[in-house]
Amino acid sequence: MSLTTEIAEFLQKVVTAMGMTLTTTIEESPEGTRINLEGEDGGALVRRSGEGLQALQHLAATAFRR
Repeated sequence: MSLTTEIAEFLQKVVTAMGMTLTTTIEESPEGTRINLEGEDGGALVRRSGEGLQALQHLAATAFRR
């Protein structure tokens, strides 16, 4: 399993544990790899200047720091 897949699965578990209905998808582009979170609860992550999304990014970065 690739690191990107591990991170996507980790994020899926976290948002599910938070009670959010979101789906993770992996997007490869020339600029790099992006993990997208899509679904009806996505707005909760971008409220308050995106503090929820920033916290989720911090959590993933901390969990997968190598």
